[in-house]
Amino acid sequence: MSYSQIQGELKISQLGLRAPLFGESLSPIFTPAEKEQLQRDRRRLSRLSTLSQSLLTTPKLTTEEPPLQITVFRGPLKLTQTRFLSLADFTNTFSEPGRSTRSTVQPGIDCSQARFSQVTSFAGALFGRDARFRSSIFLAGPNLTRCSFRE
Repeated sequence: MSYSQIQGELKISQLGLRAPLFGESLSPIFTPAEKEQLQRDRRRLSRLSTLSQSLLTTPKLTTEEPPLQITVFRGPLKLTQTRFLSLADFTNTFSEPGRSTRSTVQPGIDCSQARFSQVTSFAGALFGRDARFRSSIFLAGPNLTRCSFRE
């Protein structure tokens, strides 16, 4: 999608492979390092869920939760000089290295609960309003060289 102008909301989950976040069914999809990280992720989410439930006044009636889904991209996402004029929604994704070099995200980007398997470059990107990376995991560090966060 490099050198594109995206006018409507981009919901990237509509473009990738939807799969359960945890379980043996992902074994062939992920590398051993990625699977190890996802297992650590699962333990962390389980602990947070237990802590949250212990703080509530009403006990949880069932311990079974629906399986979490994630959108998987097995190739790099290339967004060089892409202009997003509406929200860019990358929530709950798992991707190989991506490049968003010199991209402009006017209203905002939401990468909450995203997982990046290798170094992802946001070099020179301009984030207009919101840039959310809540609970995101970078298996290797992100490149944020010369990024601008306006609000």
